[in-house]
Amino acid sequence: MKIINLRAENIKKLTAIDITPKDDVILITGENGAGKSSVLDCITWALKGGREIQEEPIKHGEDKGKIMLDLGDYVILRSFTKNSTTLQIRSKEGAVQSSPQKLLDKIVGNISFDPLDFMNNDKKKQREIFLNLIGVDTTTLDKEEKDLREERLLIGRQKDQLIARHKEMPEWKDVKGEEEISILSISKQLQDAIKTNSDIDTFIQDNENIKSTAMLDVERKKELEKELADLNLKINNAKLVYQSNKEKISTMVKIDTTPIEDSMATLETTNSHIRDNKEKARVKLESDAAVDNYEGLTKRIDETISKRKKLLEKAPIPVPGLSFNDGELLYNDIPLGQASDGEKLMISLSISMALNPTLKVLRIKDGSLLDAKNRTIISKQVKDKGYQLWYESVGSDSKVGIVIEEGNIISVDGQPAESKKYPRGNAKVVKKEVVEDPKEESDHADPTSEW
Repeated sequence: MKIINLRAENIKKLTAIDITPKDDVILITGENGAGKSSVLDCITWALKGGREIQEEPIKHGEDKGKIMLDLGDYVILRSFTKNSTTLQIRSKEGAVQSSPQKLLDKIVGNISFDPLDFMNNDKKKQREIFLNLIGVDTTTLDKEEKDLREERLLIGRQKDQLIARHKEMPEWKDVKGEEEISILSISKQLQDAIKTNSDIDTFIQDNENIKSTAMLDVERKKELEKELADLNLKINNAKLVYQSNKEKISTMVKIDTTPIEDSMATLETTNSHIRDNKEKARVKLESDAAVDNYEGLTKRIDETISKRKKLLEKAPIPVPGLSFNDGELLYNDIPLGQASDGEKLMISLSISMALNPTLKVLRIKDGSLLDAKNRTIISKQVKDKGYQLWYESVGSDSKVGIVIEEGNIISVDGQPAESKKYPRGNAKVVKKEVVEDPKEESDHADPTSEW
């Protein structure tokens, strides 16, 4: 179903227009402010009504306005007054439609979708529009992935810092043990060693004293013959004791205090190395935990992305290869922004076509942004798919398209057009009317019953 004829009177900047398309691509051209956008708005307002209609649809200075749209199977007439709008529809057999807007809602898709506007939006807006169109809500999954990514970013920074810190920290492989050595313990060892050595020295000295005493006794023996027996016994005893002590002395080894004294001198350095080793081991455990946490968050992100893909698989995707992530649309897993202009245009048109399967009518505003190559792409795709495209373009070349000037059609493909009022009866209006306000339904019908 396509538009066979469009007529409008006193709508926005239009005075009176009558367009019967001769091709599937209808170019509306003219200077800025001529009324080109008004033609495209007439199509949307006639079909969608309600909130699509601006607050003041009637041309400034006029009291009434009308739009008539012939779709072949149906003729649609939407009339406007200062306070209300009425909608009237009859089938090609002449049957009156009791619920005209419900009928339009059934056959009309998303005529407001502009593929060029969609293509030129930023990536986040494209994603938002696309998800709304296919009826998929990923708000919860998007927030979950965003939170996970932010958490992983923080963990990742901590992980990198810990790994770098662990790598730069010193490690003293020659230092054994994990407990620091106490200065009191070393001091006690030194005191014990000094005491032991002192005891040995005293013992040696005492033993030498025994010898000296014995020698004195020998001299005294000469003088004291009468005490000889006692002295001999004493001497013999002294000899025995001396010899016994000699044997003990031969087995005694003095403790070298040099290592202990050196150990005390390097004690703080050793303890520092022990602390370094312990801290390095602790940081290693912490960095390993950060790596595990980071990898866990990465896995959860992958799971979230998988959930989104499964959700997308259930949605009616209008273009093969079209998907999305948390921030933008993707085409064959590549950001849509990196696709060529031709691919973007093809995708946008395909979406628009999918949204309008019954009434095969598309609209593009700001068609001046399209170069010759893209216009060719559009024309081919529209014709191949059996659609009808209405688009506007700013220009003064009156040889191409339908030229609008001051709200009237002045030429069609270079041929002058007559400015005329529509003859009464060309679009006969049935008596049964449904009245609606641009925002809400009105109880007042348009008193004019014919065009």
